[in-house]
Amino acid sequence: MSRLSVSNLIAKVVSRE
Repeated sequence: MSRLSVSNLIAKVVSRE
């Protein structure tokens, strides 16, 4: 679940930029 959490966070940050 660590990879999914990190990926989700990165996706959100990238989507924001």
